[in-house]
Amino acid sequence: MAPSRRRPLAVLSTVRIGQLTGSRGGPTWPDLVDPQRWPLQNDTGPYGVLGVDLGANTRHGNRTYIFFGDVSTKQAPDDIENSDLVAWTDDASVIRHGGHLPRGWTFVLPFEPTAVEGQRDWQFCLKCGALFWNGDSAFKGACPRGGAHDTFGVGSRFVLPFEPTGAAGQQDWRFCGKCASIFWDGDPEFKGVCPAGGVHASIGLHFVLPANPPAGTEGQSDWRFCGNCAGLFWDGDIFKGVCAGAPGGGFRLHPVLQPSGHFDPFAADAPIRETRSLETPNGAFSFDGRVYVFAGIAAEQQSHSFRPDAPALGQYLFSKADPSIPGGYQTEYLFSPRMGWCATDASRTSFQSHDVRGLRFFLEHDRPASPGRVDGWRSCRKCQALFWNGNPAFRGVCQREGAHEIDPQDTADYSLAQGTSDDAQDQANWRQCGKCLDLFFEEGTPAGLCPTGGVHNPVGVNQTAPHASIAEDAKRQAHWRYCGKCAGLFFAGSDDRGACPRDHLPHQALGFDFVLAHDVGEDAGTQTDWRCCGKCGGLFYDGFLQKGRCPKDGAGHAAAGYVFSLPHDQTPTLECQIHWRFCGKCAGLFFDGSADKGFCAVDGLGHQSAGLDFGLSHNPGEDATGSWRFCIRCHGMVRDNQRNWAAWIAPVVVDNSKHSNLPSHVGTGLVMIGFDWAKFRLAWMPLHAGTRPRFDAIHYYHSAQKAWCGIPDDDPDSGIFRHSHPGQYSHVSATWLDGPQRWIVLYGTASDSKPKGAPYFQGPVVARISPDLLTWTDEIPLFDPVREGAYGISMHMPGKDRIFPLVPPSDPAAVDHPGWAYGAFILESYTTWDAEARILSLFYLLSFAYPYQVQVMHSSLRIP
Repeated sequence: MAPSRRRPLAVLSTVRIGQLTGSRGGPTWPDLVDPQRWPLQNDTGPYGVLGVDLGANTRHGNRTYIFFGDVSTKQAPDDIENSDLVAWTDDASVIRHGGHLPRGWTFVLPFEPTAVEGQRDWQFCLKCGALFWNGDSAFKGACPRGGAHDTFGVGSRFVLPFEPTGAAGQQDWRFCGKCASIFWDGDPEFKGVCPAGGVHASIGLHFVLPANPPAGTEGQSDWRFCGNCAGLFWDGDIFKGVCAGAPGGGFRLHPVLQPSGHFDPFAADAPIRETRSLETPNGAFSFDGRVYVFAGIAAEQQSHSFRPDAPALGQYLFSKADPSIPGGYQTEYLFSPRMGWCATDASRTSFQSHDVRGLRFFLEHDRPASPGRVDGWRSCRKCQALFWNGNPAFRGVCQREGAHEIDPQDTADYSLAQGTSDDAQDQANWRQCGKCLDLFFEEGTPAGLCPTGGVHNPVGVNQTAPHASIAEDAKRQAHWRYCGKCAGLFFAGSDDRGACPRDHLPHQALGFDFVLAHDVGEDAGTQTDWRCCGKCGGLFYDGFLQKGRCPKDGAGHAAAGYVFSLPHDQTPTLECQIHWRFCGKCAGLFFDGSADKGFCAVDGLGHQSAGLDFGLSHNPGEDATGSWRFCIRCHGMVRDNQRNWAAWIAPVVVDNSKHSNLPSHVGTGLVMIGFDWAKFRLAWMPLHAGTRPRFDAIHYYHSAQKAWCGIPDDDPDSGIFRHSHPGQYSHVSATWLDGPQRWIVLYGTASDSKPKGAPYFQGPVVARISPDLLTWTDEIPLFDPVREGAYGISMHMPGKDRIFPLVPPSDPAAVDHPGWAYGAFILESYTTWDAEARILSLFYLLSFAYPYQVQVMHSSLRIP
């Protein structure tokens, strides 16, 4: 007989189990159902969650904690815009039925003790939410969640009146002899759905249930008839039970609530506080009695959250012993970007990234030597601090031991003014430390953790650092820059730098960073109707019928975004530059303060000034060297434009001895697969009981060198996957599967930019599988919304459905926008392995965008 051969890797099936979150939507969506009208088990609306996405999760004790993404709320006074929901479940398995669907009257059931005559011992089943008779110790019926009904020894006992009775109510309620629940037997064409199989079988008494009684009637209200199973269930809870007649499924969610009943948003101690828009938790793990959560912090223009201390942006690690209790999480450290290296305290026994706060400094560099300035300041490759490099025989002392080393990726020679005082855009009292040669901030008593031990020792003169002073907010937009080629003003706050009329290439940013007021109207000192051209990126006047000349295509400018208001007839100050003028030929704004009039798109000559003289508020300009920040621990000046190597994190706790490619083969470790918007990268750190995860113990895998290193891999072309096509809004989740001895990673490929040959926004969610973290399969499509026929059914496709505007939360942006699949987070608690058939039963959460809700998904994979 020929030897058997293992069948190849394959996705055998993918199904949507059901929608996990959601609520009703008033008269347009009165039922608690999903777009396919599958009844939901959880009504998230009562605690302020109309819609939500994502769902990083981890097993902690006997519960699975889920950290959802941006919440669409009712925007009540206590709501925090786009904050994040935390919930848990202790269900042992995924439920394969939807919730009950209320119909008809509301019943009030008398409970013991009562003078009402009737049959006693009716109770609420805590598993399915239905009413069943608990008067027979030998028979507890059949529950749609499996096994018998159960009260787990708690809950009231109800008394149900039966005929003949003088009590008012609805007749024809009967006991089912198969499942022991009560059902309405008044419809000869519909006998419901019995969890024991088939339809209900009526026996015994004819009950009369008190319906719609006057206010104050004794008993428990909110009992309803279920339109799918014909049973009686309690509708007074946010969990709608389990109905044997309802399609759908999922599991029961227990939200973490404030005393008011509103969800308690994910938050950390100051200065982070609540995570807001685009600041979602994205990875979680449990170790040594604590839950750890990775969550990102974004700039104010994305997050809509103003943090007075301006902490560093990026991925942080937070922790909490009991996530079921309301309240904040403890901030462990900034995880990515790796912002240098700094002692956490005076003991110098552990190190983290610098903890930067406050102002952003823009240091002049590579300028001719001049009186009143100190040159020779350089960036250290190891600690990322600024140190004085003026003594070839002594390069100071670095936080990472030894002397400072010039960063080869930052060749700038920085220069600071000396002997000056504070003003609106300059901070004085920066000094050189005579022991370590770092630049540090001294105000009063010398302070700051010096790498040599103790505090810094100031020497030499006081030096001054220029900084930003005008903040971007809801009515002001920063990052408008002067173009060194055409002399026009253009928006430099995105990757697209527009088109310059001189060469039709992107504009060249020079000089100040201007901050423009928008959507504030016009008065005697300002002129409105200035707009950004969506084609060339320049600022032009949109108050005339003629729209000037755009260099992108030679046609008129195309207004996009905000309506800006520019002040005119200003007095020049440190924060205001005058002589910005309207060009009478191209309608753009250009700088008219020098003999060079730039380059106009109309005739290739200089711009032609006309009209008012505008004065623009500005900060010091930023160039490729980036900005610098103050560290609250070492008081040093730290470069803060390090690359965020992991915008999303998939953490997995492992036994190191089972994975030969890790830096250590003993003890417990944390494998982290990070995604930086383009590539997937690998990191690892040891975990020790009694010790929090240490930043200074992290190892990063360098794919090109095939080696582990103490600093992240900066190679933009490096990554652990070949031919990867992650989507623009992809997230990543991963786990180690003990059964098949394989790693599995999930991520999305949908993007809002249309790649060549790819359907717009319709990329599938994919998996990759590996035995060793280093050799991975190609992308394996798990859920393809086109292939699975989801569009127009469970996902919105314009012209095919009415998911918008009917299904809450309604989003005007969805009218002409298809949904897309993203946020695939593995549910490790429910994923199982059939070793004999070599079938992986994979459960995961998935977001559809429209509807803005979280789905429970299931895929079966054959793994050879």
